[in-house]
Amino acid sequence: MKILQLTPQFIIPPDDGGRIGIYNITRELLELGAEVTMVSLNTSQPEFQTISISEKQLPVYSIHHSTKNSIARILYSVFDTEPLYLRKHYSKKILDKLLLLLKGKAFDIIHADHTAMIPIALELRKHLQLPVGVRMHNVEWKIWQRYADELPKTNPSHYYIQLQTNRLRKRETELLRMVDVAFPITEVDMNLCKDMAPLTRLELVAAGVDSKEWIKSDETQRNPYELVLATPWSWKHNLTGALWFIEEVLPLIRKEVPECTLTLLGKNAPSELYTMKDKGVDCLGYVDSVKPYYHRASLYIAPLFVGSGVRIKVLEAMAAGLPVVATPIAAEGINASDKEGLLRCNDAEVFASTILNLLHNQQRLVELGLAASTLMARQYQWKESIQHMYNTYLNLTKLKR
Repeated sequence: MKILQLTPQFIIPPDDGGRIGIYNITRELLELGAEVTMVSLNTSQPEFQTISISEKQLPVYSIHHSTKNSIARILYSVFDTEPLYLRKHYSKKILDKLLLLLKGKAFDIIHADHTAMIPIALELRKHLQLPVGVRMHNVEWKIWQRYADELPKTNPSHYYIQLQTNRLRKRETELLRMVDVAFPITEVDMNLCKDMAPLTRLELVAAGVDSKEWIKSDETQRNPYELVLATPWSWKHNLTGALWFIEEVLPLIRKEVPECTLTLLGKNAPSELYTMKDKGVDCLGYVDSVKPYYHRASLYIAPLFVGSGVRIKVLEAMAAGLPVVATPIAAEGINASDKEGLLRCNDAEVFASTILNLLHNQQRLVELGLAASTLMARQYQWKESIQHMYNTYLNLTKLKR
């Protein structure tokens, strides 16, 4: 099966949730024997290159296009009927360039990663006469709605975000109804998609991990009082959640356990995070691999109040044997209980007391970490998830022939 894969960003290095998700989907499709050709929007990659993934060759065409929210884009979006999120990922120039790049090439199906790539996929369908599938990494309008709900109505930004939410919900619903199959990532998102597009074929395909990659060496010693958080800091909601934890939760913990520290990892960390050592915060910024830090810490935290889909970093932390204390939104879509290493808290005092209880009971920390890694190995494996997607595509392409 020949798959044309459309992505809103280049997937190398796979160092944030978005890239990790797309990278693993692509890897597993290649492992299953699919011939995948990727087209990515980005501003830095050469127009064409071949990259190796698990010893399989992936041809990648790059279309030079920035999706940054410039001031001009934001101002224009106030009057534009198309939501900003979709407008910035599409233009006629992109479509024309794509048609030129793909001229003479044959495919069986068009796969779009994220709602943002559906408009391009649907336009290509007109020319290539192929079915379109979309991986719903998130239900995008839900993220915007949660952002609007977080903003007080005294803040003018609330009304702009709500306006964009309303436009995006309407348009995302229209697009979802036009694809041949959609793959929501969680039960929550599946139910949202059913409400939006009850006649569209929907198949739940969860995110996952490759547990073998996250096994901790027995030689690695855990620091019993080290917490860790890894996230891309350019997304403002990740920073907002981390600062909430640092300002509201960590002082409560350190008052009782002064040796408790928080290690922060991830690209584009703002300068303020590097100046908080006196608060017990050690920001390391971008690292080549988070695994050594996951294997060194005793607990992963996930304070997030705006989002949709699933936090792949949480899945990876659990696969590495770390219990996770998370807000309900950060834990959304992961079918794990407290006893399986995923503890949910929303309130600062409850968040702190939950962590303190674990720090005071190191044996329970170890047991919960083992339960978390066992759950990931049993229920959250990329191979099984993408096998289902691949089988769906095989059936769909047979129907279309």
